[in-house]
Amino acid sequence: VKNVAGYDLGKLFAGSLGTLGLITEATFRLHPLPAVSEWVVVAAADAGAAAEIVLAAARSPVAPSAIELDWPRAAGVVTVSVLLEGDDSSVAERVAVLADVLKAEPAGRRSAPATQAGRNPAGLGSQTPVTTIRVGFWAGRLAAVLDAVSAGAAAHAIDTSVHGSAGAGVLDLSVAGGAAGGRVARFVAELRAAVTAAAGEMPAGSVVVVDGPAEVRAAVDAWGPVPSLDLMRAVKDQFDPGDRKSTRLNS
Repeated sequence: VKNVAGYDLGKLFAGSLGTLGLITEATFRLHPLPAVSEWVVVAAADAGAAAEIVLAAARSPVAPSAIELDWPRAAGVVTVSVLLEGDDSSVAERVAVLADVLKAEPAGRRSAPATQAGRNPAGLGSQTPVTTIRVGFWAGRLAAVLDAVSAGAAAHAIDTSVHGSAGAGVLDLSVAGGAAGGRVARFVAELRAAVTAAAGEMPAGSVVVVDGPAEVRAAVDAWGPVPSLDLMRAVKDQFDPGDRKSTRLNS
C-alpha cells in the first residue's frame, strides 16, 4: 500500500500497544519464498571486529536480507550471520563477493541463523528467570553499543548474552537470573546514557526492559526516557478525544 499524507497508521497502531484502539483485521502483502536462502557465518574475535564485519556486510553490494549477531558471553567469540537470498547462481556469486569484502573466508553456511541455536531470551523453561533488555540504536553505532554492554556487564558483575538484528540496529540482551535488581538498574541506566551519547546529533536510541523477575521490575524504569511525549499525547487526543480507551484500560 502506498504511503499517503497523514499518519502512518500501520506503524502507529502496531507500536501503540492497544492505547489507540484494537486491531481487529489486518491485510498482508505476501512475497514468494526465494529459491535459495543461505546464512553466511563469520566468526569475530571480539565485539569491535564483529561491528566492522556487520558494517562491511551492510555496505557491500551483496544486498543482504538480514545481518544477525550472536554473542553468548562477553569474553567469548562473536558470530555474525549474513542472510543472502535469490537463485542458486546469484547466492553463490554473492557469497564469494562477501568473502572478498570481509577479507576472510566464511566459517560456514547454513539454512538458519546462528542466533536461533540455543536462543532463549525470555528464559522459558528456566528455573531462574532472566531479564530481557531490548536496545534500539543507529546501526552505524554498533561498536559503541557493544562496548557499553561489555563495560557495564563487567562493572556490575552481570552475566549477559547478546543476540539480535545488528544490521537493523536492534539487539536483545539476556541478563542471567540471580542478578540483584539494583545492579541491573545501574547497568540499564549506564547503557541508556551510552546509547544516547552514541547517537550524537541524531535522535537517541532506546533501552527497554521487556521482562524480568519482580525484583528487577521494581528497581528499573522499564521504558526509560520517552522522547516526543507531547506529540504522542496529541496523536492520542486525535484518535480518542474523550480518553475512553485510557478509562477502560485503567478500570
